[in-house]
Amino acid sequence: MGFRGYHSKQRQQLTTIERLRTNTFGVYEEIIANQGYSKLVTFFPDAWTEEIIQAKADEAYLPENRVSTHERGFVGKTSEGVLIAFWFNYDNTTNNYEAICYPLIETITAQP
Repeated sequence: MGFRGYHSKQRQQLTTIERLRTNTFGVYEEIIANQGYSKLVTFFPDAWTEEIIQAKADEAYLPENRVSTHERGFVGKTSEGVLIAFWFNYDNTTNNYEAICYPLIETITAQP
């Protein structure tokens, strides 16, 4: 599945105001400046290429890897334990749902 929205330094040039914390997988949380406002966001590890991000998102998307659900999506996990949140927004102009995913700073220990 293709995902439109995700934060990665490989993909975007954003202005960092402050890096807050990083987990053991390299997922990190920053306050960024974007179009005149500041926002708290999480980023996939800098070492992950777009291909790796897509593969990990596809893995976390699988029904057997879902760890929780919410009204407009769910949270899945990779084999390493990286949590990825998925949101689905309906686009009235295309009459389709767009998928947005982003990593969570929290982690789950991988099971052997």
